[in-house]
Formats: sequence, structure tokens, C-alpha cells
Amino acid sequence: MNLFDLRELNLNQFRYLSDLQSVANRKREVDNMQTDLETKNRLKQGIKNAQGSSVDDMYIFYTLPGHDDIELVHDGKNTQLTLDNVQEYIDLVLHSTFYDCVNTQLQAFKKGFNSVLPLDSIRTFATKGEIELMVCGQQTDDTEWKDLARLQKAIKPDHGFTVESRCYNDFLKFIVEM
Repeated sequence: MNLFDLRELNLNQFRYLSDLQSVANRKREVDNMQTDLETKNRLKQGIKNAQGSSVDDMYIFYTLPGHDDIELVHDGKNTQLTLDNVQEYIDLVLHSTFYDCVNTQLQAFKKGFNSVLPLDSIRTFATKGEIELMVCGQQTDDTEWKDLARLQKAIKPDHGFTVESRCYNDFLKFIVEM
């Protein structure tokens, strides 16, 4: 998972981290320049986000955005984001969002599933296929639903409808086109 996967999950957080990622990328470019340390430090002081703020001016701390109670590192509420640790912060936010938060949801799903169908009750099945069949049901081929002649044989009009009835034929065409 990466920053762009976050766009589908949380657009605001994606925009926020993308802005910080631009800052981190610019810092990395400056670090990789073949120039003296004084020039690098001067260039780093000029790195701003899209709104024109330096990382130090943003007063961001190592907590999950929108969740000040979730610290990304020990004492995260008191660890301020700097230009030197911005990439680490981005990586920790993504890890927390995709792994820690999703893992919590997955564990809740497992607990709920286990309350309906305990794992011990399915251990007696020999293969994964047997379990899949029990949970998901038999998979069928949809090609029979695409054959108009076959549907006409299977679905007989009644209650005043005939094979020539417009509603009956529209119904069959609708099924075929699904």
C-alpha cells in the first residue's frame, strides 16, 4: 500500500500527506545535490508546502491525523514534525492507516464471523473448496441467462400475457442484457 491507495480511502488525508510528500521529496533532492553543506542548509530553509508554510510552522505532532489520541511513536503528542523527519511521519501515518486500523477492523470481522460460524465447526471439512462452497454457495455459469431462446422455453407467459406480449418480450430482453 502507498500514498495513492489512500486517495480512495480518505481524500482529505491523501491531500494532506501528498502536500507533505512534496516537501519530503524536495528535501531529498536537496540532500542529494552535489554542493556544500551551507548551500544545502540555505536551500532546505526555503522548502515550503503548497500553502507557503515551512514544516516547522505547521506545528504537526506524531499523532494520526484527526486522531490526537493515536500516537505514531512513543510520546508522539510531544514529538514535533521537522523537515528531517517528515518522510518518517508520512510512512508511519500510512502504516497506521493501512495496517493498524485495517487490522483492528479485520479482527472485529473475525470475531463477528466466529460468533456466527466458529472455526472449530469448519475444521472438519477436508478442503478449502468445501468451506468456500458452504460459505459462498455453488457458483453458476451465467451464459444460460444470455440465451433468449432458452429463457423463452423456461419462462412461460401467464395471467393474460402471451409470447407476443410486449411486456413479456421486454422482460426477457432485460434479463438477457443484464
